[in-house]
Amino acid sequence: MNKLKRIFNQNRKIIFSVIIILIVSFVLLRLLNHLAKVQNEENMNNNVNQPITYNRDYEIISGERKDTDTYNKEHSVIENFLEYCNSKEFEKAYDMLTQECKDVIYPSLETFISEYGEKVFSIKRDYNIQAWTSNIYRVKITDNLLETGSTGNKNYVEDYFSIIGNKLNINSFLDTIKMNKSKEQANVTITIEQVNMYMDYSIIKMNISNKRDTSIMLNSEDYADNVYLKDDKDLKFVAMLHELSQDEFIIGAGENKQVSIKFDVPYSKINDIESFNMDNIIANYEQYKELGDSRAIQITIPL
Repeated sequence: MNKLKRIFNQNRKIIFSVIIILIVSFVLLRLLNHLAKVQNEENMNNNVNQPITYNRDYEIISGERKDTDTYNKEHSVIENFLEYCNSKEFEKAYDMLTQECKDVIYPSLETFISEYGEKVFSIKRDYNIQAWTSNIYRVKITDNLLETGSTGNKNYVEDYFSIIGNKLNINSFLDTIKMNKSKEQANVTITIEQVNMYMDYSIIKMNISNKRDTSIMLNSEDYADNVYLKDDKDLKFVAMLHELSQDEFIIGAGENKQVSIKFDVPYSKINDIESFNMDNIIANYEQYKELGDSRAIQITIPL
């Protein structure tokens, strides 16, 4: 014991110095921890006022962020439309469509109700809304569990909506481009009036004026790929001529006819299209029908 006291007395200053250093270090550590906690709380409070973007706000195709205010506003427009349909308030839902969507797909409330409202929303439906790209959303409309009693979702509709202000284009119809581009060749004039763009294809609406004294045929039956759109890389998008009736192919002498032709051009590619082309218009349909041959007229319209 005396030995320990002697050692303590001999090293008293060193021992007290070590004790003081330990106490100061402990106090400083507690103070630094407290300051760090305060800083974290301040950062969290500051972040409350910053826009928060969730994974759902990413545009699926482009990978860009859609800011929260825009997303919430557009999501709300779609949700209101779907809820009107669910509650069978079809007139209110119809009023939310753009004029272009009405003109192109649903020219009357009755058409909208019979071809969309009662067909898709014959029962209450669930739905999932995803930002896709730009102002386009993918909407998956599924069975409602309480209505069907089934846990499966085999009966679903996948659609694409586009938002124009507080109005909607639906049924994968996205936009209309008005045009007035014409080309005349051999007394045949083609005027492209508008392009109706859908998610996976486009429809060109045109007027064809035949000032010849013979009937013409838009394309010979053996060369379906001679009506096409061409893009900036010379890639051809062939017309779906099989969807036209025989009557739509034939333009009588002195006749004007409205014709709509569908092309396998998705919405994402429409801005790359440079020209509309008809390479094999039959100049004399009567002769072609009798002999299987006739002079061809070629028309190209820059877009």
